[in-house]
Amino acid sequence: MGMKMRMKKETAHEICLKGCIMNNSRMLLLIVLAVAILLAGELFVVHFLSSPASACCGSDEPYTPVMDAYGRDISDKALSLPPVPWSYGTSASARSTAQVSLDLFEPYVAYPDGGNAVRVVDIDGDGHNEVIVARESGKVDIWEYATEQLTLTQEITVMASRIEGMAIGDFDDNSELDIVISDYDHSVVEVAYQDGGVFTRTASYPVGTNAYAIDAGDLNNDHLSDIAAKGWDSRQLHVLFQTPEGTLNTFAYSAPQAGWDELEIGDVSGDDLLDIVFMSGQMYANPNLSVYLQGSSEGTLLMPPSTYDLGDINADAIAILDYNRDGRNDVAMTYGGNDARVAIWEQQSDGTLTNAITYQAYDAPEAATAMDLNGDGADDLVLLHGGWLAASVWYQQPNGGFAGYDLHSLPYVSHYSHQALALGDVNGDRCPDLVVSQPQLLVLYHRCMVADKHVTPDPVLVGETFTYTIEVTNYAPVTVTDVMVTDTLPVGVDFVDGDVLCDLALPDLLVCGPYSPGPGAQIQVLMNVTATQAAAGWVLNQATVSRPTQTGVLVREAQVSHFVIVGRTYLPLIMR
Repeated sequence: MGMKMRMKKETAHEICLKGCIMNNSRMLLLIVLAVAILLAGELFVVHFLSSPASACCGSDEPYTPVMDAYGRDISDKALSLPPVPWSYGTSASARSTAQVSLDLFEPYVAYPDGGNAVRVVDIDGDGHNEVIVARESGKVDIWEYATEQLTLTQEITVMASRIEGMAIGDFDDNSELDIVISDYDHSVVEVAYQDGGVFTRTASYPVGTNAYAIDAGDLNNDHLSDIAAKGWDSRQLHVLFQTPEGTLNTFAYSAPQAGWDELEIGDVSGDDLLDIVFMSGQMYANPNLSVYLQGSSEGTLLMPPSTYDLGDINADAIAILDYNRDGRNDVAMTYGGNDARVAIWEQQSDGTLTNAITYQAYDAPEAATAMDLNGDGADDLVLLHGGWLAASVWYQQPNGGFAGYDLHSLPYVSHYSHQALALGDVNGDRCPDLVVSQPQLLVLYHRCMVADKHVTPDPVLVGETFTYTIEVTNYAPVTVTDVMVTDTLPVGVDFVDGDVLCDLALPDLLVCGPYSPGPGAQIQVLMNVTATQAAAGWVLNQATVSRPTQTGVLVREAQVSHFVIVGRTYLPLIMR
């Protein structure tokens, strides 16, 4: 009954500063040139400065193993033999999967100080997500995205010396989100309460020996956040129901399984009430999956739980998602170690779950979560693979289900905790990024649609016509419809003509579109303009790329800008 060990080995990875030295040198040269021309009484030229969207200095790439025909590292002698054809004595069908290459995420950017749990959430209510990392050392870090990178803005100290899990919710009904962590060594959950953007109040609640799995949600339909938690060596599931006064009352429910637990909260019975989905994976625990349905009032989760089982397997991770686009949540469960599988428990019309299908997976999937990653309105699945230097991304097909997965390189870590993976918009581009908290804090930014802007010719004399070109590349694996480009022209920059889909909505507002770029396609929007003397000095021209009529916006770098130096004719000074 020993615990699964998780060892960490940090890998250095440089954070790229895009074109900083080159741009600063160019800026200084332009200023010196401009001063020289002005002193000479010459006509100042119009010059455009650009910042390459993808310019990057060198970085340490993660170790890339040499693979055999089965995708296994041939240097790893501890791995099992290559897989052989297989079948299960259950009603579930089995389907092989293949690696695909959609390249929807950029290579990871590494930040120091990872931890066992990570969440992406707008913790302070400012409209921008933060990255919350629960470190094992009794610290909870809050990272915010600014100046094209994450910055550590707050460090919260808690009692725990070993944090295993974390959840977010308003646990005192003051309209501010709080943080709750599972404290393994002290066998409690500890709540850090937010007051005006800072976390100074804490409170602890016992939840059974070696607090481990944790999640939060409204579990009695009173519109207040509750906490569900379970200890590694505990035979009980503890639910902390929030009272109208903002306090927490603890109720315990029988949970015969123990060890390598994970729990997720979501509606998996189709009644619009949140349920608790509980997995246990220690030593062929049976049943593998239990569902605690929500009752009608506080403290009344329906007992006994509904149980589901695939036999003597080691379950690794679970995620709640709508697997087949029927509007009902299903459950994905990984298992099998180096002979890995993803089992889909599909919700039926009566609110029960059936193992509808099982997929082959990349080795050792140990963390799982789901979200719509490509804006098609369907949930996609992401897995972390302990010891295999990779995350796999499973994109849902138009008719539901998965056809394969896309692999993204990660630094080595022997095992992942269940909450070492999170999805959410980190950099404010309205597209979900992939965040990993072990061994370091890693962010794989979503490519979405990338917009770039440049000007020709360069330089241009005042009064001459020049052209803005806005390029929008669709990196998503689906056609993106209703893409609009708008540009508010600065004072002194006059529109001449341009793309056939561009019209002047106002004297200075150019509206172009709609466009529908397919997968990998690029659209170019051309705008011919002139600069007058009224634009003398530094002028910022900013265009916006958006999908105003659609949900699931797929536009990265939604605003693209250019600074312009516009000159003016100076008369010689006449001495009298």
